[in-house]
Amino acid sequence: MKNKELHDKLDAFLSERRKSTGGWAKLTPEDVPDLQEIIHDIVKVKCEPAPDGDYPINFIVIDRTKFEPMHFTPVEYNHSTEKEKRQKILDRHLFNLSIAMKRVETAMRLLKLDD
Repeated sequence: MKNKELHDKLDAFLSERRKSTGGWAKLTPEDVPDLQEIIHDIVKVKCEPAPDGDYPINFIVIDRTKFEPMHFTPVEYNHSTEKEKRQKILDRHLFNLSIAMKRVETAMRLLKLDD
């Protein structure tokens, strides 16, 4: 991909502003996939892929009009031999797990209200 193509995609994406009418701005069905493609193209322009074709940057674009926000925080690779660093990594895993568990508990409570 050439920088010009990327700039053209970005200009097209930004050409029409989505306005809020008291809530979230209305999105078209193409907005989120188009943004995801633009971000992927930025990564491809910036970085060469690994031999397996994977890129060093990972991302998720979430359409908040349809989905809950991402509740988890990234967890570093556990390559450290330092106990303190490994503990921080474990704490991050536990934090993510606790968030997920609270979401499940809330969903279960809501299901019981329907009974």
